[in-house]
Amino acid sequence: MIAAGAIPGVRPGPPSQPECGGSLRFGFTGAEVHDASALDDALAQLEEMAALGARVVRCGIGDTQVLRSWGTTAQSAALAPDRVSAIHRVFARARELGMDVWMMLIVSYPDESASAADWRRKTEQWWQLVAEEFADEVAVVQIFNEADGSHYRFHTEIADSDRDSYYGELAELLAAASKTFHAMSPHVQVTTNLSGWPSGDRVQARWERALDVIAPSLDLVTVDIYFDHAVDDTEMPRFPARIAALRRRYGKPVAIGEIGDPTQGSAQKERAQQQYYEQYVRLLRGLDLSYVVFYQYRDRAATTDAEATFGITRADGTAKPAHRWLENHPLPWSCASA
Repeated sequence: MIAAGAIPGVRPGPPSQPECGGSLRFGFTGAEVHDASALDDALAQLEEMAALGARVVRCGIGDTQVLRSWGTTAQSAALAPDRVSAIHRVFARARELGMDVWMMLIVSYPDESASAADWRRKTEQWWQLVAEEFADEVAVVQIFNEADGSHYRFHTEIADSDRDSYYGELAELLAAASKTFHAMSPHVQVTTNLSGWPSGDRVQARWERALDVIAPSLDLVTVDIYFDHAVDDTEMPRFPARIAALRRRYGKPVAIGEIGDPTQGSAQKERAQQQYYEQYVRLLRGLDLSYVVFYQYRDRAATTDAEATFGITRADGTAKPAHRWLENHPLPWSCASA
C-alpha cells in the first residue's frame, strides 16, 4: 500500500470551523481521476469546492482507474501503483481541505459470462483490494449505484414480483462489503444509494420496501432525490417529513447521495438551477441529515443531454449561475438551524 501521508506537494487546508451547530456536511460529486491527465483538474476542483464551503466530496473509483488487471477466474486482480497514487493524492488533498471523502464503488467484476459464484468471488476480491488501499482515508463507502431499481450486476430493471428475493441477495452482498471495509477501518460508513426520481409517495414506498431488507447491512441510509418541478411544485415542502420517516423507521443516520438539476446547455435552465439550489440549501440545512451531496460539480460534456449537464460548472470549467450564487453564499456545511 502507498502511504498517503508521504505524498509530496500537498498543502494543509483551513481548519474546520462550523458556523452553526449540528453535523450536516454539504458537498459535491466530482474530482474524479479517470486517467493520469485528469489529476490536476481533480485537485483544482477540490480547491474550488472548498471555497464554496463543501465539506464532503463524492467520487468514484472504477476498475480502469486503479486495476492493472482483473486477473483470471483463478488468479487475483492486481492494482496499478501509478494509478493508485493519483487517487491517494486526491483523497489526501480533500481531507486537508476539511472534506470527508465519500468513495463510490459502482463497478463489479465485468465478465457477464461468469457464474454467480465466480462473479461474487472476484467482486469481493475487488472490494478487498480497495479496502486495503483506501479504507482508512475515506468516511463513506458506497457500494453499487441505485441498485434498488436496476440489477446490481446486469443493470437491468427488476420485475416487481422479483424485488423481495432480489433485495435479499443485495443485502447479503452489502453485508459482505461492510465486513470487508470494517475489517480495515471500523469507523468507515458503508452505504448504497436508492434512486429518487421523481420524489413522491411511490418513491418513498420503494425506498421502504428495499430498506426493510437491506438496512441491517448498512451504516448509513442513503437516498437520491430529484424533484419534478414541472409536474409537482408541492413535493419539496413535503420532503422533510420523508427524511424524518426514514430516521424513525430505521434508526440510522440518513444522507442524500444525489440532488440537483440539469441545464442542458440552456441559459434559462442554468438560471432555474440557481433558484433550485437556493431552495435546496434552505430546505435541507435544518434537517436531521449526515450528508447532502449535490450532483454534480462539473458537466461531463458540452451537450444538451440532461444526464451530462447536472454540473454547476460547465465542461470547460466556467461557472454557471448556481456556482456564482454559492460563491456569495457558502454552503452551511455544519448546521442545525435555518
